[in-house]
Amino acid sequence: MLRRHRIIILNVPEYITTANIEDKILRQNPELNLQKGSKAAKLICVTKRMHRNAVVEVGAEIRKILLKKTVRIVWQIYKTDYYLTATKSFRSSKFNHRTQDC
Repeated sequence: MLRRHRIIILNVPEYITTANIEDKILRQNPELNLQKGSKAAKLICVTKRMHRNAVVEVGAEIRKILLKKTVRIVWQIYKTDYYLTATKSFRSSKFNHRTQDC
Protein backbone atom coordinates (compact mmCIF):
# COMPACT_ATOMS: atom_id res chain seq x y z
CA MET A 1 0.00 0.00 0.00
CA LEU A 2 1.37 3.39 -0.98
CA ARG A 3 1.97 6.00 1.66
CA ARG A 4 -0.12 9.15 1.42
CA HIS A 5 1.61 12.49 0.97
CA ARG A 6 1.74 14.93 3.86
CA ILE A 7 1.14 18.64 3.35
CA ILE A 8 1.67 21.29 6.02
CA ILE A 9 -0.60 24.34 6.20
CA LEU A 10 1.33 27.14 7.85
CA ASN A 11 0.11 29.51 10.61
CA VAL A 12 -3.44 28.26 11.14
CA PRO A 13 -5.51 30.01 13.84
CA GLU A 14 -6.27 28.51 17.24
CA TYR A 15 -9.89 27.60 16.52
CA ILE A 16 -8.84 25.24 13.71
CA THR A 17 -8.57 21.67 15.01
CA THR A 18 -7.93 18.29 13.42
CA ALA A 19 -11.66 17.56 13.61
CA ASN A 20 -12.89 20.60 11.67
CA ILE A 21 -10.08 21.48 9.26
CA GLU A 22 -11.37 19.25 6.43
CA ASP A 23 -14.82 20.82 6.55
CA LYS A 24 -13.40 24.35 6.55
CA ILE A 25 -11.14 23.65 3.55
CA LEU A 26 -14.02 22.12 1.56
CA ARG A 27 -16.39 24.98 2.32
CA GLN A 28 -13.98 27.85 1.54
CA ASN A 29 -12.27 26.37 -1.56
CA PRO A 30 -14.92 25.16 -4.05
CA GLU A 31 -12.65 25.86 -7.06
CA LEU A 32 -10.25 23.08 -5.97
CA ASN A 33 -12.94 20.38 -6.60
CA LEU A 34 -12.07 18.36 -3.49
CA GLN A 35 -14.29 15.57 -2.13
CA LYS A 36 -15.02 14.77 1.50
CA GLY A 37 -12.74 12.03 2.80
CA SER A 38 -9.96 12.75 0.29
CA LYS A 39 -7.77 14.20 3.03
CA ALA A 40 -7.20 13.37 6.67
CA ALA A 41 -5.83 15.77 9.28
CA LYS A 42 -3.02 14.16 11.21
CA LEU A 43 -1.84 16.71 13.75
CA ILE A 44 -1.52 20.34 14.74
CA CYS A 45 2.00 21.27 15.82
CA VAL A 46 3.26 24.42 17.52
CA THR A 47 6.71 25.79 16.64
CA LYS A 48 9.17 27.50 18.96
CA ARG A 49 7.86 30.88 17.82
CA MET A 50 4.30 29.81 18.75
CA HIS A 51 3.09 29.37 15.15
CA ARG A 52 0.45 26.66 14.75
CA ASN A 53 0.80 24.44 11.68
CA ALA A 54 -1.62 21.76 10.49
CA VAL A 55 -0.38 18.54 8.89
CA VAL A 56 -2.80 16.91 6.43
CA GLU A 57 -2.48 13.59 4.55
CA VAL A 58 -3.65 13.75 0.94
CA GLY A 59 -3.46 11.73 -2.26
CA ALA A 60 -1.13 12.45 -5.20
CA GLU A 61 -3.56 14.50 -7.30
CA ILE A 62 -4.72 16.61 -4.37
CA ARG A 63 -1.09 17.22 -3.35
CA LYS A 64 -0.36 18.72 -6.77
CA ILE A 65 -3.42 20.99 -6.52
CA LEU A 66 -2.71 22.19 -2.99
CA LEU A 67 0.98 22.94 -3.59
CA LYS A 68 0.28 25.07 -6.68
CA LYS A 69 -2.41 27.18 -5.00
CA THR A 70 -3.00 28.79 -1.64
CA VAL A 71 -5.70 27.53 0.72
CA ARG A 72 -8.42 29.75 2.16
CA ILE A 73 -9.69 28.94 5.64
CA VAL A 74 -12.23 31.28 7.24
CA TRP A 75 -11.52 34.07 4.72
CA GLN A 76 -7.77 34.11 5.24
CA ILE A 77 -5.16 32.78 2.83
CA TYR A 78 -2.61 30.22 4.06
CA LYS A 79 0.51 28.84 2.39
CA THR A 80 1.09 25.11 1.95
CA ASP A 81 4.33 23.18 1.72
CA TYR A 82 5.66 19.63 1.83
CA TYR A 83 5.90 18.03 5.27
CA LEU A 84 8.98 15.85 5.34
CA THR A 85 10.47 14.18 8.37
CA ALA A 86 13.66 12.19 8.28
CA THR A 87 13.74 9.10 10.45
CA LYS A 88 17.16 8.61 11.97
CA SER A 89 18.51 6.09 14.40
CA PHE A 90 20.26 7.63 17.39
CA ARG A 91 22.19 4.44 18.02
CA SER A 92 23.87 4.08 14.62
CA SER A 93 23.21 7.60 13.19
CA LYS A 94 21.81 6.12 9.97
CA PHE A 95 18.81 7.52 8.16
CA ASN A 96 15.55 5.78 7.18
CA HIS A 97 15.30 3.41 10.11
CA ARG A 98 14.54 3.63 13.80
CA THR A 99 16.60 2.71 16.83
CA GLN A 100 14.30 -0.27 17.47
CA ASP A 101 15.31 -1.70 14.06
CA CYS A 102 19.10 -1.57 14.71
